[in-house]
Amino acid sequence: MTDSPLNVSRPRLALWRERMSLPGTTITLVGYLFLLLPLWWVLGVEQFVWPVALAGIGLWEFAVRKARPVLTPTARWFFLFLVAQIISSFFIVERARYLSFGQTFLVYGASALLVLILPNRITGWRDIRFLLISLLIAMTVAAALGLLGMARLWQPSFMSAAGAILPEWIADTSYGGRIAFRTIGQEAWFFSLPYFRVNSFFLFATVYALALAITVPIALFAVERANKITKKALWGGIVLLLLVNLAATTGRTATIALFVGGVYQLAAVSPIRRWIRVGIVVGISVIVVTYLFEGQLLEQLYAAFLNARAGSLDARSIVYQETWQGFLDRPLFGWGTQRDIPGFALPAGSHSYYLAILYKYGLVGFAIFMGVWWALWRDTRPPAEMVAGHQREVATFLSYGRWIFIVFLISSTSTVLDLDATTMIITWLIFALLLSARRLYETGADRS
Repeated sequence: MTDSPLNVSRPRLALWRERMSLPGTTITLVGYLFLLLPLWWVLGVEQFVWPVALAGIGLWEFAVRKARPVLTPTARWFFLFLVAQIISSFFIVERARYLSFGQTFLVYGASALLVLILPNRITGWRDIRFLLISLLIAMTVAAALGLLGMARLWQPSFMSAAGAILPEWIADTSYGGRIAFRTIGQEAWFFSLPYFRVNSFFLFATVYALALAITVPIALFAVERANKITKKALWGGIVLLLLVNLAATTGRTATIALFVGGVYQLAAVSPIRRWIRVGIVVGISVIVVTYLFEGQLLEQLYAAFLNARAGSLDARSIVYQETWQGFLDRPLFGWGTQRDIPGFALPAGSHSYYLAILYKYGLVGFAIFMGVWWALWRDTRPPAEMVAGHQREVATFLSYGRWIFIVFLISSTSTVLDLDATTMIITWLIFALLLSARRLYETGADRS
């Protein structure tokens, strides 16, 4: 008896359901979200696609598949931080600011979903490698576009698809304008020299600098783990491309953070770490002695570094003063979001992640925020001794995670992470992968 078309379709449907129930499906979807970053940027939806897509993946995992996630301490602190934000939202004064609060809150929610989903769905190093490569491909495309802009070969400027339907009152704002009109950078001055300041697929050059600075260690990790000279050369070229873009952002804090994190990495895990530590001590001693005898020279160099871009330091000083005063006016739960400074272009609660958290969510939110980072530091700790076998990649990745963590902590002194959804999601993708790697190491479950 031959099968009817209906009988044939049943096993196919069963096979489709089986494939869709595999953990790898979720990993694949997350990876494609990052691979499609250029498309999201052209459409003008890169600030909004993450909450929608990750919420859909979360519903699939926990509502359809009935998955029961294991909450890491970092995830618990993160969701508590979301509660603190909701409480602070009741203290928003300007109605128009509810829109910016909603956008920021949704991005935090999407980041929390990454922290919740990935450690529970990742079953082996193969999953982590796929997501890391997806991220590196997206950042390589962004850096290649930035290089074309620097070389004056292609500097696109156009209205995004989202810009065509945005209400005029949103498109006329600084934030809405950057979504409506797509550019990859702008002409600027550094030490009185003209240059093209790149922001590529990101809203601002400063947040692009942070994204680059936390991606460079991953690319260097890829260089270290590559087993062929051609692969090492390929990843090495990508490292160089990312560094060129970082220089073109003139993100001074991000650049310093990358260097400091690299020194820490060498001092912690390098085969010549003892000599590196001696060099650090000698370097600090030279700086101290120079300051004691030539303090004025160091102060002049430091002032020149801060004032490399005209007006940058003065503008930041005004923002910091207004932000601190606003925090003192409402210290417990904050203002819920950034607020306009009368007669000034930049809002209070910007240009420093730590001050922004204090200003927007008060001491309560800031204390929980610190809890998130303390838990993350503990939950992503590398093994005391490097292991061999199938978990060596996991252990090495965790060691590079310390470099990334330091980059983030230092960069946050002058950059607000949640200003750009893409940078926020990239950062928390990496942290979620580090959480996943630590769990694989502890359980010994990785056999890929």
